[in-house]
Amino acid sequence: MTEEFNPAGGESSPPANSPWWRRIVTVAIVLVVAACIQWHRSIGLAVLGRWHHWQTGADGVGVETARDWVRNGDLLIDVREPEEFLVSHLEGAISLPLGELLNNGLRGHSVDGRRVVVYCTIGRRSGDAAKRLKDDGVSAYNMIGGILQAANDAPDWIGSSGSGPSLHVWSEDYAWLAPPEFSTTGFSVAGD
Repeated sequence: MTEEFNPAGGESSPPANSPWWRRIVTVAIVLVVAACIQWHRSIGLAVLGRWHHWQTGADGVGVETARDWVRNGDLLIDVREPEEFLVSHLEGAISLPLGELLNNGLRGHSVDGRRVVVYCTIGRRSGDAAKRLKDDGVSAYNMIGGILQAANDAPDWIGSSGSGPSLHVWSEDYAWLAPPEFSTTGFSVAGD
């Protein structure tokens, strides 16, 4: 037990907020947050999508606004790998993998003053791409939450191969963020 200093002398008393109490509160908070993230896709997407977006420093846009922009002629770029694009993509998207975009910019794709909306699985790679494009003078935006957020907010925007709706979720760690009506696939762990 930790003791407090008593300037008047005499016996010390335990602190008002003893360590066992703080531990119980901390564990309770962690359990509640974990339960919310595990059981609610919308909370998980809000937290993870915004976290990945925030890390990049790019300008962001929500799914519905991005969809409106694309309907009005703005450019939509999927920076995921070609294998991911083949499994699922947003209708009207151009496949331009992140490595190619970082090395060559938008070479071969005319922007003509249009906004560029960039997406990936959840927003990390597309945030890096949008930041790079903005640094190059392009009006570029990261679609926060990526294709996973679009699958939840605008499932009819998803084009997928196969007989039913499917999503490539990069890693199966993200599969729980997909709506239940979508089948999911991801890359295997390195070395497998």
